[in-house]
Amino acid sequence: PSEGDSPSAGSAGGKRRRRRKGKAQPDAKQAPSLEDEFTTVMLRNIPNRYVEEDIRWELTDMGLDGHHDFVHLPWDEARKANVGFCFVNFTTVEAARKCCADFSGRHFTARSHSKKVGLAIPSFIQGLEANIQFVQSQ
Repeated sequence: PSEGDSPSAGSAGGKRRRRRKGKAQPDAKQAPSLEDEFTTVMLRNIPNRYVEEDIRWELTDMGLDGHHDFVHLPWDEARKANVGFCFVNFTTVEAARKCCADFSGRHFTARSHSKKVGLAIPSFIQGLEANIQFVQSQ
């Protein structure tokens, strides 16, 4: 048989990827693109020891103090650490775009020993009210 006819074609080692059971994972197609208008940003690769105050410090250091009205850093009580991402809603599209541009590739400075590099993308949930409702439903 040809390479395309192989039962393992298109997957590493013939293994199929499995979806995680549990809470529904957000569909990336639901999130706006960087070209769309958006105000809520998902910050990724957050050092696990960071707390909300550290995120706010990073935003202030980037010149975004006073330009956001919502910060949510999900917390894993079992590990006593955040889960590695957070959501920030900005008051303007321009501030959200600045965050995406400036945070992506940024080295975390609130706790200088971290070697992680940030990534910011538009969130699948947009707007202050929608974010508050989402957090309250969890």
